[in-house]
Amino acid sequence: LTFEIPSGPQRAFQNTGNLSLTPYVSAAHSFGRSSYGSFDVLSVLNWNISTNDARSNYLNLSAQIDYDILNWHRFYPMVNFNWFIYTKGGQSSFNFDGVDLVNFGGQSIGGKSVVTLGPGLRYKWSERVQSGIGLDWAVVGNQFLQDFRMSIDTIIRY
Repeated sequence: LTFEIPSGPQRAFQNTGNLSLTPYVSAAHSFGRSSYGSFDVLSVLNWNISTNDARSNYLNLSAQIDYDILNWHRFYPMVNFNWFIYTKGGQSSFNFDGVDLVNFGGQSIGGKSVVTLGPGLRYKWSERVQSGIGLDWAVVGNQFLQDFRMSIDTIIRY
């Protein structure tokens, strides 16, 4: 269960509603192992639920398939799939929403959805540090802010 607490100034759109709760389930599986590498498939299903009517509610299904090149556990090219289904709109006058980036609470967003697809690459520097880059394009329902997105991250485990 994830808690999303709106914090920050109104000018940065970080003050929508009181709280969202996001129960989720995730699964992963490796398959197709050979001397050339192996595949991994990962999936998450969650439901972002507002505790009041200000924020939008949505279901999200995300899946990723990657390939561990030569089983080195270093380079992982991947393809991502994301499906967001808005189950209820919020109270703002916006006719769009920010998908998983910003919850604007658009009134007319209920019943709409967006599907994104994109490639990416992850590099594992060590067991503690890894970095990645991913691209996503909206392929269905691009009435949101996410016609295109590039994400870059570094994870440091301690």
